[in-house]
Amino acid sequence: MTIKTTTSRAAAAEEFLSGKLAQVDVVAIERELNTLWHSAAETGSDDQLPDVARACVLSLILYSRDEDAEISAGNLLDQITLSHPCRALLAIARPGASEQLDAWVSARCHLSSAAGSKQICCEQITVRFEGVGVHALPSVVIPLLVPDLPVFLWWRTPDFNRKALDPFLPAIDRLVIDSGAWAPGQHYFSEVLKCLNDRPEPPQISDLNWARLEPWRRLLAESFDSLWPDTSPAELETIKGVMIEYASPNSAQAQLMGGWLASRLSWQLDSLVASDSRRWLAVFRNGTRTVPVEWQSAKGAAAGDGNLLSVSLSLAGEKTVRADLQRQEGQSFVCAKLLGNAGTAQAVCNGPDVDEARLIGKELDLLAADPIFQETLRVVAKIQSLAPGF
Repeated sequence: MTIKTTTSRAAAAEEFLSGKLAQVDVVAIERELNTLWHSAAETGSDDQLPDVARACVLSLILYSRDEDAEISAGNLLDQITLSHPCRALLAIARPGASEQLDAWVSARCHLSSAAGSKQICCEQITVRFEGVGVHALPSVVIPLLVPDLPVFLWWRTPDFNRKALDPFLPAIDRLVIDSGAWAPGQHYFSEVLKCLNDRPEPPQISDLNWARLEPWRRLLAESFDSLWPDTSPAELETIKGVMIEYASPNSAQAQLMGGWLASRLSWQLDSLVASDSRRWLAVFRNGTRTVPVEWQSAKGAAAGDGNLLSVSLSLAGEKTVRADLQRQEGQSFVCAKLLGNAGTAQAVCNGPDVDEARLIGKELDLLAADPIFQETLRVVAKIQSLAPGF
C-alpha cells in the first residue's frame, strides 16, 4: 500500500513538473496545488526527479477568449516564465448554452544553469468559464493571486469589454492591452482612458502597440537632437505638415504616432475629417500656427511588424524628415532620412519587436506610470471622439 502510494505520488509529481495540465476541483485549487508541490519536493531527492526550487516574483493574469487559448496562450506563458517566474493565471472565457467552470494546474520548469540539475519552477493555473457572462472568472481567479506581490493583467482580446474587465481592476497593479489586436474599425482608447479616470487608485496601463512604436519614436526624436548636424530641436517648431502611412485595416498604431507627436509638441486638435475612404486629415494648432496631419491607409500592405509604414515631417526650408519601415532577409528596419538642399542623410535602426513573449516580458519589469503614453492616450481619445470610424 505504501509502495503504491509513493509511486502514485511520484507519477503525479512528474506529470505536474513536466508541464502537463492536471484537472483539479475548482473550489480546492490552492489545496490541490500545494499537495502537488509537496509531492514534488518529497520525490525530488530520489532518482526520478531533479531537485525543485519554487520561484515567484509576481502574479500574471492572461485573459483570453481564443478557441485555442489552452495551447496558444499556454505556450506564451511557458516562454514568459523562463525570465519572469510567476504565478501565471490563464483566465479563459467562452460563450456557452450552459454554465461550466473548470480548472487545471501545471508547473513551468527549466533547469538552472547556476544550480546544476536543480529545476526552477513556477506554476500555471488555468480557469475556463463557458456560459453567459463572465462574473465567475474574477471570483475564482482573484483569490488565487499571491499576496504582497505585483499583479499584472494582460487583456489579450480583440476588444475592450469593461463589463468583463471591471471586476479585475481593484486587484491589479498594471493592465496590459494590445490595440494592434483590436478588431478592424474598433478602437477603445476612450474606454482605456476611463480606466485611469474612473477609479481613485487606478492601475497603470500599457499597450504593446505603443511598445512596438519605440524604434520609430527614438529615431524621429534623435533626428532633431543628435543624429544629423543639419537639424536641431528648434526645427520642431517649423513643422508644416505630417503624413502618416499605415497598413489597413487597423489604424491604432498610426493614431498613436500622431498622438505622440501632438503631445510632445503641445499641438491642440482643432478638427478631423475624412477626405476619402482611405485618408483622414486632422488640423492641429500650435500657438498661432496650424499643422495639418494626414493619415493614409495602404491596402494590401504587409503589416507583420505592426501597421505603421512611414512617417514624413515637412519642415521649413524645403527640408523633410522621413522614416520608413523596410524589410530585408526576414528582418525589419526603420530607416530615417533627412531630405533637403544639402542632399540626403540616412540612419537605420532595428524594426519593431513583434514577439509577444518578449514584449510582455518588458512590461513585467515596469510598475511606474508612463506619462508620455498617458498624454498620447488623451490626444488619441480626442481624435476618436471626433471620428469614431477612423
